[in-house]
Amino acid sequence: MAVVLATTCTNVNTIIYTMANTTKAILLRPYY
Repeated sequence: MAVVLATTCTNVNTIIYTMANTTKAILLRPYY
């Protein structure tokens, strides 16, 4: 648990980065 709390900021940045990539992928490759 201590490791999770220590890397909370990194996890948040990773989630934002992943969400941005997912959104870009959806915009560049719409579902047909």
